[in-house]
Amino acid sequence: MQEKIHKSLETFKNAVRRFQETKIGKVIIIDDYAHHPTEIKVTLDAVKQKYPDKKLKVLFVPNTYSR
Repeated sequence: MQEKIHKSLETFKNAVRRFQETKIGKVIIIDDYAHHPTEIKVTLDAVKQKYPDKKLKVLFVPNTYSR
């Protein structure tokens, strides 16, 4: 069973647009599709944990009028 799990993880593809990081010089841009308040909080907490010494600027882009 453990071998089957390892094989599956080798080909696992994560959800698209979840915590995609792009580095431009000293700037790190994180694109995440979080759109629910709980998801946004978890994403922000993860950024703060991964980059505790970085200044954080957030841009929220609602994709529909209902968000």
